[in-house]
Amino acid sequence: MVPWRKMGTSIKVHVLGAGQDIGRSCVVVTLGGRRVMFDCGMHMGYHDHRCFPDWQQLGAHRGSLTSAIDCVVITHFHLDHCGALPFLTEKLGYDGPIYMTRPTAAMAAILLKDSLNVLSSARKGGGPSYSARDVDACLSKVRFVTLGETIHVDDELRLCTHYAGHVVGAVMVSAECLGHRVMYTGDFNTVADRHLGAAQVGRLQPHVLITESTYGTSIRESKRCREADLLQLVHTAVGVGGKVLIPSFAVGRAQELLMLLEMYWDRLGLSVPIYVAAGMAQHATLFYKLYASWTSTCVKDSERAPGYNPFAFRHVRPFERALLSAPGPCVLFATSGMMTAGMALEAFRHWAGDAKNLVLFPTFCVRGTLGHTLLHGAKEVVVDAPAGEEPSTRRLTVACTVKQISFSAHADAKGILGLISTLQPAAVVLVHGEQAKMAYLKVRVAKLFGVPCHDPQNGECLRLPAEQRIAVHISTRLLARAEPDASAAAGAVSDTVGAVGIAGQRTRKRAGAPSTTLMADLDGRPNSRRPAHANSERDLATREATREVATLPSAMPLSAMSLSAMPLPHTDKRVRGILVLPVSSAAAAVPQPLDRSPSASRPPQLQLVSQDELHTVTGLQPHRMRFRLELRLSCPLNTVHELLCEHIGSLPCQAAELQWHPLETPPSIQLRSLRLTGAASSAMTSAGPTHLVRCEWLHGDEALVGAVDAVLQQVYCPCES
Repeated sequence: MVPWRKMGTSIKVHVLGAGQDIGRSCVVVTLGGRRVMFDCGMHMGYHDHRCFPDWQQLGAHRGSLTSAIDCVVITHFHLDHCGALPFLTEKLGYDGPIYMTRPTAAMAAILLKDSLNVLSSARKGGGPSYSARDVDACLSKVRFVTLGETIHVDDELRLCTHYAGHVVGAVMVSAECLGHRVMYTGDFNTVADRHLGAAQVGRLQPHVLITESTYGTSIRESKRCREADLLQLVHTAVGVGGKVLIPSFAVGRAQELLMLLEMYWDRLGLSVPIYVAAGMAQHATLFYKLYASWTSTCVKDSERAPGYNPFAFRHVRPFERALLSAPGPCVLFATSGMMTAGMALEAFRHWAGDAKNLVLFPTFCVRGTLGHTLLHGAKEVVVDAPAGEEPSTRRLTVACTVKQISFSAHADAKGILGLISTLQPAAVVLVHGEQAKMAYLKVRVAKLFGVPCHDPQNGECLRLPAEQRIAVHISTRLLARAEPDASAAAGAVSDTVGAVGIAGQRTRKRAGAPSTTLMADLDGRPNSRRPAHANSERDLATREATREVATLPSAMPLSAMSLSAMPLPHTDKRVRGILVLPVSSAAAAVPQPLDRSPSASRPPQLQLVSQDELHTVTGLQPHRMRFRLELRLSCPLNTVHELLCEHIGSLPCQAAELQWHPLETPPSIQLRSLRLTGAASSAMTSAGPTHLVRCEWLHGDEALVGAVDAVLQQVYCPCES
């Protein structure tokens, strides 16, 4: 038998970033024995080791992050969600699968290289960093996914992408492994705007929903009111000869606001120049042309008009550094959105001292950034000096007006609650939000939906209950021969599994029956003429058509060992077969270390097959398979013997020669190949003492086992934790 690590009945959520904080998004989820890292971001408010997630918490096996993580999924291109990825792959050596959409990869290449300016400050503070070459090497390893695609990471772990509406290419991701279901939102927006649609997702009913909570306590004003306020502020500032600085990300809010200002300038006939930082407009125009399918319906429709490009703005010009000292009013869109670096910071150094000027933030600014400091009313700030100048910092007096009108493409409280209502999760985990706001939203979610809601800190690890279920594939050959009266074959999987199987005619369930551990001894020797494909760990679906028609919990009571798919869907047919776990000869020959990382454990791949298929799947002779299980009864073995004698008429006629061996050590009962042995151990429960009985039988006596099982129902002990 090949041991494998016991699968838990819980989902583990380890928050490495964005826990009661905004920035450095990184959540590692363990489900069905697999580890998935959702996002790998950097924190724009720190320039030391805190700018990246704390990788040591992953507990890498022998220092290898590849052994600790099965895959990485990046939801979108903002640096707080992807900024640490090159460091993960090129400095820490992770070389496993990385998934993101093509638009995300395209913009990440630009933004990650731009972020090197920020990381230059990190180097001064002793923080981690990477190079432009690292960015290229990292992104060359990315596996692209499309919207709505189901990704099979391996035979059990599946990922699926859903439209997030946050920026072009942004996705929410659902993950499923052996029945464990998790939904991770990344950043999302439930309200469509001028160039992006609203988030779209169905009623997935995940065990765990991990959602952002940036605006968890806010209900934003209508878009029309916010647009009117922004236009009035801008018009007033340029009307008195002032300059308007709008710090923004290169792609996303900038295009939304440029479309708004373009229409306003046309309507009023304004001639004040609107600038975007050099390179920003060119990248954005090409980007939206390439990925128009991710935009809103109105943008897609306008793209079909010959010669019309909704992002070829007539009033917008590229900005050159020489214009910083030019007289007269203007509007400038520049990165970065939180003024940590880039042209936005350089323009602020020139324009902060003039009261006519306006700095207008359209998005959220995290704690520790210059934008956050300005929005909290600072009238004097310390900023980095231009490169090469001494001293390295400069103190500025803030005389200009600083305002914020949120055009952030994040869901507000109404949108977050609406998503929870649609998905119907069993538990909710809040990330990517401020502590006070998350605490309020946590209480509200629990009250409205009656589900547990958590707001973990960075470094905190949650274990959330989730029933483990195992898919069972039934071969079409077996289905084709199914008869209405055939009984189900079923099995339970618990701590140790090799090839498992038990067949019985009973299909009813009994609440409170004991959990059991089922094992199978593989006594037969593999046939030397065994087919090559029998060495494969992949299930029958890769070799012949199969239908996934059933699931099993990871631990089942003996009396509930009938497959949940019996009778088959939409029919009254029942199937008799043998439930097996194929194990490769190579895996069986090499003992597995007990300290394997969870991601290295391989959960079972169960198949229900016919008797003549058994040799093909396992390489073993059917008659050489012996099964064993243990169960607790409320009476000793001599009472079991008396019960069987009373019900001997209900047993198959071949079992009439019931043999009782009370003088053996331990005592036993023999019915053909079925042997019941009393164990010396006993335990006390609230209902009284219990007695351990070991059952052992050969393949072929399933009907007898089912009949004996019916008799033993009278003396099963209730399960106690």
